Amino acid sequence: MKNLKNTILSYLEKDSHLDAKTLAVMLGMTEEKVAKEIAALEADGTILSYKTVVNWEKTDRRMVRALIELKTIPQRDKGFDTVAERISTYPQVKSVFLMSGGFDLALFVEGETMRDVALFVAEKLATMEGVTATATHFVLQTYKDNDVVYEQNTTDKRGNGWYTVTEIKPSGIRKFFDLLDEMKDVVALTVGQPDFVTPWHIRDAGIRSLEEGRTYYTSNNGLLEFRKEIANYQSRRFGLEYDPASEIIVTVGGSEAIDMALRATVNPGDEVIVPEPCFVCYAPLVSMAGGIPVALPLKWENNFKLTPAELRSALTEKTKAIILAFPNNPTGACLTKAELEGLAEVIRESEALVISDEIYGELTYDYTHTSIASIDGMRERTVVVGGFSKAYAMTGWRLGYTLAPAYITKQMAKIHQYGIMCAPTTSQYAAIEALKNGDGDIEMMKAEYHARRNLIVSRLRELGIDCFMPEGAFYVFPYIGKLGLSSDEFCERLLYEKHVAIVPGTAFGESGEGFARLSYAYSVRHIEQAMERLGEFVKTL
Repeated sequence: MKNLKNTILSYLEKDSHLDAKTLAVMLGMTEEKVAKEIAALEADGTILSYKTVVNWEKTDRRMVRALIELKTIPQRDKGFDTVAERISTYPQVKSVFLMSGGFDLALFVEGETMRDVALFVAEKLATMEGVTATATHFVLQTYKDNDVVYEQNTTDKRGNGWYTVTEIKPSGIRKFFDLLDEMKDVVALTVGQPDFVTPWHIRDAGIRSLEEGRTYYTSNNGLLEFRKEIANYQSRRFGLEYDPASEIIVTVGGSEAIDMALRATVNPGDEVIVPEPCFVCYAPLVSMAGGIPVALPLKWENNFKLTPAELRSALTEKTKAIILAFPNNPTGACLTKAELEGLAEVIRESEALVISDEIYGELTYDYTHTSIASIDGMRERTVVVGGFSKAYAMTGWRLGYTLAPAYITKQMAKIHQYGIMCAPTTSQYAAIEALKNGDGDIEMMKAEYHARRNLIVSRLRELGIDCFMPEGAFYVFPYIGKLGLSSDEFCERLLYEKHVAIVPGTAFGESGEGFARLSYAYSVRHIEQAMERLGEFVKTL
């Protein structure tokens, strides 16, 4: 494996109680090799002590200190000065340094407790304009400070470790979007939402429900009439059969559905396999459910499809679930029925559940989408996530749903009931109309996306940028690694020098390095303008 050192460090940063044996299983290597690499990291001071983690429940130290590393975006003419000056105004910050290496700024921060410091980093520093990444290193023992040598005791101040929401990094997509607010004349290919307005007959159904005074709560799981239409739609479009009364829950968007499915099925310490590159919410939601996200990098040479061999290599006795997201955001990869059958054969050998995010199921261009829940032996262990944002151009209506066996639906309903109550009533009435009479809208929009896909891939290839033909969704994921810049550097320079915004592949996982995501949910004119500027930029490299 290339760059084993950084791979191990990335896992330890997310979950620093992992031992060499567990890491070896996750990486598909021998325990001896992993242990040797960890020992080398300790020897050269990269990590001060393996398993140096914090148990928040046991922490009450006073005036703790921490070294904070920040990666920031320099401002024109001022470099890092403006960010450093703003950071220096906080009383918690005692020192600020400009550094070489992977991070730009290093600070010493003090607080009454470790929790205070962590909250300060998460709420003040990580959210600061221009800051793209942070790393926190708590001072657990002082051996020498300002030439004063401290006597040591034998008490081990390291705890067992807790993963807290303060450790979760903000979305790489949204943080990049924030940069756009400062600039004018930007041609953006960043947003993953249709440029079509919700079809009028759907809007009209929502308006009519308001005029008729249907503004009350619905049942927790959604209007029964709506759930019946979801069942009818899934049956006629994808051949799935679900009971509206006991196997369908209407959610506030697909993201709530994914969160609900994970929290209902994952116990603390369970592993969840997350094929990457992928949508940004999966790994954080696994962590917030108490699970351990296991990144499974997919390969460019396979058009980012998940293969049975790759899946088998990642499965362990601790695997509780596998997240499948095809058609895929950001790559546009899809899986055929035969390819899903190959994966199902591997999954049936385990006890793992499947959470299948099929939000782009209607947007496939070369063959009809197949749900893994339709494969023999998979319905009983699969939660299907669907929604209305992409197929019907209803992003702002915030409406999704789950299809799952009754024994799982019953548990998810508890989380939905106490956390959400019910999805918006007006949106549910509008979506009933979409399901009944919206097939033509889907086909119209899909035909337009199909044409835009062909255009943007052609333009990228003309510029000498490698790009496989996506089979679904509305994104391309070209390889930019041979142009001599990292994904972040490429996208930042393109934004500042040519005012074109695309999303770095690293926003979708470490395996996205060397790639970028471009959305073609924009007009042809918009795409052509972006490609013209991109061509000008590539010539300067």
